[in-house]
Amino acid sequence: MIQSIPGCQTLRPVAKLLVMAAVLALSGDLLIAQEDAATLVKEMQGAPVAKVWTLSQKLIALDEDGLDAARAGLTSDDPATRLGSGRALLMLGEEDDAIQALLALVKTAKNPKIGVEAINTLVEGDIVEAAADLWKLRSAVLAPSVRIKLLWAAWKLSSQYRREASDALKGILSSSDPDTRFAAALALADIDDFETALPYLQQLEEQPTEAGRQAKLYLKIRMLNKYLVLLSTQRKEKTEATPSTPSKSNSERFPLINEALDLIEQVHNEVKVQGWKTKELESFMEEEAVRGMLRALDPHSSLFTADELEAWNYDLNPSYSGIGSYVQMDEDDGLLILSQPMFKGPAWDVGIESGDKVVSIDGWDARGKETEEITSRLKGPVGSVVKVEIYRRGWAKTRTFEIVRRQIKIPTVVYGMLPGQVGYCRLITFGGETSNELQQALEQLERDGMKAIILDLRDNGGGYLAAAAAIAGKFLEGRKVICYWEGKRIERRYERSEPGEKHFKEPLVILVNGLTASASEIVSGAMRDHERATLVGTRTFGKGTVQRTLKLRSRKDEPFQDTPRKDGRWNRGEPFEDKNGNGRYDFGEPFTDQASKNGRYDPPEKYTDANDNGKYDEGEDFVDANHNGSWDDGEEFVDLNENERYDPAPEIKITIARYYLPKGECIHTERDKNGKVIKEGGVLPDFVIKPRRLAGWKVEEMSKVLETHKLREYIQKTIVPNKALFEELTITDDLDWKKYPEFDALYASLKTPLSKDDVRFLLRTRLRRAWADHSGRPMIDDFQDDPQMQRAIYEALRKAGVELGSVPEYRIFKDSVPEPEPEKPTAKKK
Repeated sequence: MIQSIPGCQTLRPVAKLLVMAAVLALSGDLLIAQEDAATLVKEMQGAPVAKVWTLSQKLIALDEDGLDAARAGLTSDDPATRLGSGRALLMLGEEDDAIQALLALVKTAKNPKIGVEAINTLVEGDIVEAAADLWKLRSAVLAPSVRIKLLWAAWKLSSQYRREASDALKGILSSSDPDTRFAAALALADIDDFETALPYLQQLEEQPTEAGRQAKLYLKIRMLNKYLVLLSTQRKEKTEATPSTPSKSNSERFPLINEALDLIEQVHNEVKVQGWKTKELESFMEEEAVRGMLRALDPHSSLFTADELEAWNYDLNPSYSGIGSYVQMDEDDGLLILSQPMFKGPAWDVGIESGDKVVSIDGWDARGKETEEITSRLKGPVGSVVKVEIYRRGWAKTRTFEIVRRQIKIPTVVYGMLPGQVGYCRLITFGGETSNELQQALEQLERDGMKAIILDLRDNGGGYLAAAAAIAGKFLEGRKVICYWEGKRIERRYERSEPGEKHFKEPLVILVNGLTASASEIVSGAMRDHERATLVGTRTFGKGTVQRTLKLRSRKDEPFQDTPRKDGRWNRGEPFEDKNGNGRYDFGEPFTDQASKNGRYDPPEKYTDANDNGKYDEGEDFVDANHNGSWDDGEEFVDLNENERYDPAPEIKITIARYYLPKGECIHTERDKNGKVIKEGGVLPDFVIKPRRLAGWKVEEMSKVLETHKLREYIQKTIVPNKALFEELTITDDLDWKKYPEFDALYASLKTPLSKDDVRFLLRTRLRRAWADHSGRPMIDDFQDDPQMQRAIYEALRKAGVELGSVPEYRIFKDSVPEPEPEKPTAKKK
């Protein structure tokens, strides 16, 4: 399935003009509402394709009321009924069953028109994942019209099959059947191969048939294109012939841009000082110009450059090969701090601790270097060894650790059990593995006796819409609507929850704040609308627009040699040890990492041209050098822009629609051109609880205290040796600084204007980090100093029938549960 992007989702372009026209042609909302869905499906049986299409559109207009009838229609013995029902389900968001039914019709329908319309429906829905299945069917026994339509669809849906599909269509032009030849010519014209199709179109345009009318239309389009090219050439020649006119680009739509480029080229000299190479500079300037134009449209339309695409993919699927540690730079001494080794990771295994600093890497001096340069040297191929020289406060001299790099998968779910058997899950993002991680977390919490769930979506900027559907499916029964979207050229589409292996029925509370955005807003809003969860926190961000990424024809990936290699990750088909016996691979289970090839010819792989026709033909021997279809570090590539690194092609991200919650509320916050809120968006929680805020001067003084390292020394000397006290204080210290041995002496040594309670608060944050290192598991959110969490715990226990005061750890706030506050409006009053 196509997935959506971080904080910005991908949408299939199903709103074709024909679909819009058909919806407008219906007799009105009142009449549509009176249609009986079962009758519509029944009327499809044996009907001509045109009538099936009309009935299908009426079924789509019934929305949820038409789903059951459409599902039943898929089980019919009648191909026309399955076609209409499949089309309706596809447009209503139930794609999996619909896709399989339509693919089956392509192969089995005795009426070629049914097979052709099934393919058309898949292309109209932009069902990219169907391309591979359609391509496999090309060897089946199919009617010529179906085979031609299949090749056309493969070309449309995937660039992978374009060359071979085009060649196959050209081969059909030699058919002895004129109708087959003409159908192939029309398909070639539709994929812009006018020159090959031209003689056949010229013959066909004389026929008084639908195919003849299509041919005449394609020929007019070809003539118009030639006219536009001629007009552009004449304009260019006229411009070049005028001495007083500066040199301009072909396009005259943006004279200001052209003039600015001319002036930059003539007078700007700073780039020479910066050391830009010409191609690199031109590429950068072009990208920045496009970025500016897109950002002028709305805050979420933009250009994804190679670096930004890499960062975006990493945010949603955080994985790399290295030593496994979070890092930050110490600006005072220029040393990179390993701020928190990842638990059970390579650095943690050899004894690296939070706060250790990197002095050198394989003999390379890391002092004073940029963070990215240092981390790039810590990363490397899976299984390789890196020698890291470490400085730790208290050591007389540095020590060198040999660390074996591994594939590091950064969890997107942090979970644990709060006192009172309240399960807590914090979702960092909505990535490719988030749903599976959450499933495992919830199952473990249930085994541990969970009575209620707190789902923390604060600071979660969103991610894949498919992940949102899967996460919602863990708490909603059946396939419930979690949102719908529609736009100027986008017909309404529904997204439904995807039921998982297990449905969790425990009381649910969701934490949200002003940085809860996009997919996380959809989940929280849907849970509220379906009365499945109580929301606590502050109003969410209000990012209610849908973005789609578009490939650019003018920029392509730099060519590279794709070689087979082990990637350090489990891939489908690789053997693994099923430790928990659940029948599927789970992260952390041992597996056999295999270097694999994809078993098909991919240009520019070497092949034996057996028939000397200058191209690869199916069946000819070839060297399969392809593995994963993407560039990996170490593979050879052509540096087109001379920036000495591999660059994939940039993509445009552009807003195409808006999201609406199940009850019809648009969550998008409207802002004027100056960024001021003019219409409030987002999701308003049931209980508005503001977070704790420290005064600015306290933050500054706390930084000074940390710089003395006295808190760390105190913890290592006084707290760590007493394991029972160590663990107790990480859970709660009852807001009492007297619970810390020798605290008065520590406080006096700091000579700080902070109060003893302020120092206690800061000390405990460091203490909890030390406990995480000691125990080998991350700490979950600290309820003791978090009023939003306190209210969430209260609501979770109340819904589970448990008194807050019955849990000893909550005694510090049992009589002072944070109360909701009125929300301060930010929108302009009219």
